[in-house]
Amino acid sequence: MIKGPVYTGVPIGEDLGNTLNLDLVDCLTENIVKFGPEASSKVEIVVFEKEQLKTVTNWLDGKSLIRGDPHVKLKDGRVSVSHISFKHTNVSMRKREFRLGARAVDNCDIRTRIIEAVTEPFFVVDRRSSKYLAFQLITYLFH
Repeated sequence: MIKGPVYTGVPIGEDLGNTLNLDLVDCLTENIVKFGPEASSKVEIVVFEKEQLKTVTNWLDGKSLIRGDPHVKLKDGRVSVSHISFKHTNVSMRKREFRLGARAVDNCDIRTRIIEAVTEPFFVVDRRSSKYLAFQLITYLFH
């Protein structure tokens, strides 16, 4: 679960000390899949609008809103993601609600299906139009 708001240009989880944790879970046993080719699958992180489950791109240039490599590799069925952030766009994003999704890039076995994961909605705020920068400056001055 991502606790918001998330600011553009700031890695997800940096402010709150929490990261996005992905676990590959067996639907039948509800245990983490630690062994087998699926446990080391490559996963892509994508952005969705709050209500629509289709990927969102920057409408000006058609690129992803994520800065950083959106691909991560599971190790023993798990991975923590804290290196990605939302990009600044030419147009101020203001306050928008998004979801993050995770989908397997390489399915290892035709008998195995990895279902996509989607977070709960969270707010993304353009850092340039918020009090975030002033707070960071004040914190820096008093340390």
